[in-house]
Amino acid sequence: MKQLMLALCTFFSISVSAKTILISKVVDHPALDRTVQGIQDTLKEGGIDETKGDVIRVESAQGNPAISSQIAQKFAGQDPDLVIGVGTLAAQALTRTFKEKNTPILYASVSFPKQAGLTKDKGPITGVSNFAPLKPQITRIKSYIPRLKRLGILYNPGEVNSVEIVSRLEGVCEAGGIQLIKQAVPRPQDLAQGTQRLVPQVDAIFISNDNLALSGLGLIVKLSHKKKVPVFVSDVDAISKGPAAAIGPNQYAVGQQTGAMALKILKGAKAEDLPPETPGDLQHFANAQALEALDLPCPVESGS
Repeated sequence: MKQLMLALCTFFSISVSAKTILISKVVDHPALDRTVQGIQDTLKEGGIDETKGDVIRVESAQGNPAISSQIAQKFAGQDPDLVIGVGTLAAQALTRTFKEKNTPILYASVSFPKQAGLTKDKGPITGVSNFAPLKPQITRIKSYIPRLKRLGILYNPGEVNSVEIVSRLEGVCEAGGIQLIKQAVPRPQDLAQGTQRLVPQVDAIFISNDNLALSGLGLIVKLSHKKKVPVFVSDVDAISKGPAAAIGPNQYAVGQQTGAMALKILKGAKAEDLPPETPGDLQHFANAQALEALDLPCPVESGS
């Protein structure tokens, strides 16, 4: 009987203390994958251990807003201690679904939380943005192409972060004497046609925190570089996909920041009391092989 009581007490203790953290990712691509990895690693370092009954589950919407909503509804039926939306559409879907449940919500890798409606007046919400100032990124691009006059951007008009970036980029480009040429790509199947339409009109293409475009970056690079039009990105983890260079925040560090906030919440802090955070310093990586093929200079500090 004593052994039975001990077993029941042990089970009850695990059941009470075990935590369930559910993560919805808007799409699979290197930046968001690294963000999720940073979250998972930080949670595990903080004592969230799946071998002891805790749950850390990740699901991807594959870039489909409808699937983001379905994942949020599915999560709502699992009574989680915390939900995390990685990417704007995923975070918005969680906010809509959990607004009446008082479940803490974190966002990660969301460029413009306020414009996306991810504010504490909508519920117990906070998180980490991945927005980096645009001017230093354009300055870097001009270091490769000093005579840059026409910069193209591929963006999803259905992502509020992408629309906001385009709006801000117009001002930066205008101040720098650059014409910004925009090409909307609302669906994955539009990427090839959109890229082919944009390439003849520009000196370079810039992909900035657009999840749809980043998920198809390999195709964009292939089509653009074939015509000697370099592609630059704000996602340093996407450098392996072949762009000429990447200038942006460390997405793994963004995940670590988010994971640290998650641990505070799981220990009793209120999400709405934690101030939203921004990423650290920009990183810059050059792709020497791509630059050589494009007849562009490779800076000495390419790994900075």
